[in-house]
Amino acid sequence: GSKAAFVEGRRLARIAMSAQNGSLQTRGAPLESIFKPGSVLTAAVSILFWTYVSLHSLLIGFPVALLIRIYHVFFDGSKRVLQHKWTTIWAYHYHHWCPFQRTSVIGKEKIAKLNGRAVIFVCNHQSTTDIMLMYGIETHFKWVSKKSNFYIPLIGWNMALNDYVPVERGQKESIERMFDHCKRHLDAGSSLVFFPEGSRSVDGTLKPFKHGAFSLALE
Repeated sequence: GSKAAFVEGRRLARIAMSAQNGSLQTRGAPLESIFKPGSVLTAAVSILFWTYVSLHSLLIGFPVALLIRIYHVFFDGSKRVLQHKWTTIWAYHYHHWCPFQRTSVIGKEKIAKLNGRAVIFVCNHQSTTDIMLMYGIETHFKWVSKKSNFYIPLIGWNMALNDYVPVERGQKESIERMFDHCKRHLDAGSSLVFFPEGSRSVDGTLKPFKHGAFSLALE
């Protein structure tokens, strides 16, 4: 049932990448990094990174996503598989191809065993780049995200193109619409991704989980 799928989904894949506390997490022991928090070098590389993200999203990422959305008006308007595949390439390459770090996905072979079955993924949230890294599992899914994120230029607009699920915290009607939207995606074969903490943890401490993902799995 959905509860079993949820439990299975929780342990499907972990993205082993961290640029926090001056170390980089790989399959083995953490590697010392020259990018120390607050250093001039770290700030310079961060500026270069986000400049590239902005220009690439403006000139390539979003224009291609918009063309694909036109395709989905006529074909596959529910799952929008091609839209997600492009978003995966767009988002994940920022870290996967970055010369200053390495990324590693552990347990991805377990996802293949699902044979396309929709599950619910639950992730912790420690960095603004967690979202980009999640695409490294390379499977079809829909994000559940606060509604304000959908208004972010280019990135948020692409969330709408993918038919991700918006929700307004503390708004009962919005939460009910979110549940209905999520159920439609699960019925159509799309997995879901939740950040149950609700917002990013600034110190790495796991925050209390909100019940939305768990309630949905139990249903």
